[in-house]
Amino acid sequence: MSVSDTVSTVLLCLGTAVLVVAAVGACLPREALVRLHYLSLAAMAGAPVVLLGVLVRDPADWFKIVAIAALLVASSPMASAATARAISRGGPPHRRTAGDGSS
Repeated sequence: MSVSDTVSTVLLCLGTAVLVVAAVGACLPREALVRLHYLSLAAMAGAPVVLLGVLVRDPADWFKIVAIAALLVASSPMASAATARAISRGGPPHRRTAGDGSS
């Protein structure tokens, strides 16, 4: 087993462990904002480490892997902030129907 295979395996195992811990952690609390915290941990810490492990294992597809990691790191905080704002405001707005008496 070469050094790059060993490094790749360690990175993949470490990233997978972070993802599993974040998934289990997201299942335990009752508050939605705490669950969101664990899921953002998975997106910002676990997934990039897994992608780095894939990059070490197969550097030929470096552009695709770097593009995926950049999009993930760029969009995850915005998605978490938007979700937290929606949670704090009570969820999505309710639709008004024609028969509910509000105009």
